[in-house]
Amino acid sequence: IFLASHLGIMGIPADSAVSAGYPSCSSSSYVCVGGKEFCLRKPLGAGSFGAVWAAESLEDGKQVALKEILCRSEAEVRRAAAERQLLQQLAYMSQSNLPCLLGSEAEAVGPGAWRIRLAMTRVPGIPLATALRTRPKEKNWAGSEAEQAVSKFNKACHFSTELLRQLSPALAKVSTIAYHRDVTLRNILVEETGSLLRFGLVDFGLAVNAQQWQSDGSAHDIGGDGMYWTASAWFVFSHGTKVLQNHPELLKEYKTQLDLHGLGLSALGCFVALCGDIADGSSPRSLRQVASKLRALKGAWSRYWSNVKRFWQPVYNAFRSGSRSECDALKAAYSQATVHKVVAADLRTLCSSLRALRSALLHEDGISSALPFLDALLVLISTGEDGVLERSWSKVNEILDGHSGQKKHKSCKKACKACSADICVQRYIFPEAAGRVSAAACAA
Repeated sequence: IFLASHLGIMGIPADSAVSAGYPSCSSSSYVCVGGKEFCLRKPLGAGSFGAVWAAESLEDGKQVALKEILCRSEAEVRRAAAERQLLQQLAYMSQSNLPCLLGSEAEAVGPGAWRIRLAMTRVPGIPLATALRTRPKEKNWAGSEAEQAVSKFNKACHFSTELLRQLSPALAKVSTIAYHRDVTLRNILVEETGSLLRFGLVDFGLAVNAQQWQSDGSAHDIGGDGMYWTASAWFVFSHGTKVLQNHPELLKEYKTQLDLHGLGLSALGCFVALCGDIADGSSPRSLRQVASKLRALKGAWSRYWSNVKRFWQPVYNAFRSGSRSECDALKAAYSQATVHKVVAADLRTLCSSLRALRSALLHEDGISSALPFLDALLVLISTGEDGVLERSWSKVNEILDGHSGQKKHKSCKKACKACSADICVQRYIFPEAAGRVSAAACAA
């Protein structure tokens, strides 16, 4: 009954059979999905749940993406059906940087096995991880070493800020119906045309219904790339969701902040990859302070990335092999080692480094335009300790929309220029100073 209900929405009965001659996905194959014919052109990517192909519609010549998923269990059929439904809903959001459903088809390929194909609009661009790895080295120009470093800093900031400006509003819309759960540099696409940047987000295979997740996150398996997990996600891996109920701040983070955190880490990783070093020797005194704080931020990022890579690789290997005993052994080991606390401590150091860089930038007019970007990161990246900080897409979008913080503190008649986007630096960016704002603190 379960399979019939889920496969039925894709147009076939659960007991249908397919001949061995059904075309498999390979370059130049022609497939029919939802009554429409497509010609496969090239593979775009593959993962544990399926493969995605670039294809062309024979009806109108439009370029599309075609995903093929082989399901061997109820859980896999349920996931594919949920992805199909979400892609259908995305069509009503009119977001060109998100895929939407064009057609679907499911075929039985053997006892207890179904091949499901989803045809969707193709989001332009290549994975951001690939773009960063293959990006040509920027040529030096006739400026001082300090000027070139500042230029590179500003370009990295502009690139990463544009990423947030385009994807944060899109994810805000998506969050009303679903959580992506796998926002990473691998699933973010970028298309560069001259100075024009266009970012998109793909692969909703691990997405979950937002309302169901809010009411019972334990009904879903943990998913995504551990390199971008919150501290609460590492806690869930080690201890399970039942124990999570005893930790309110971690519970709130796990239920509401997975995509915020994923986008924040993606943007910061992008910034660190693109931003060069600012040499101390050739810099003005104020810029030397920025150089020092930037090095500290890069060091904090390196430590965080090194640790989560060390934790994630064995988990990934165990998931790939399907070894339950190996997973259970890792859960016990990570629980004893309190891995989630190690990750949380690294994230706190990372956020502390962001605040320190932000403070140094207040005295540098040439690169102070980075402030909204850093403010947005401090809202997006979660440490598992929520405190007074409001973490939401609306808050991030307020910052990025440029509503410069000309709001007055209750304890100060001056407008605080150090704030940005309705965020009081002393209260949100420096939560330890909440409630202790003075006129002197507002002088910045």
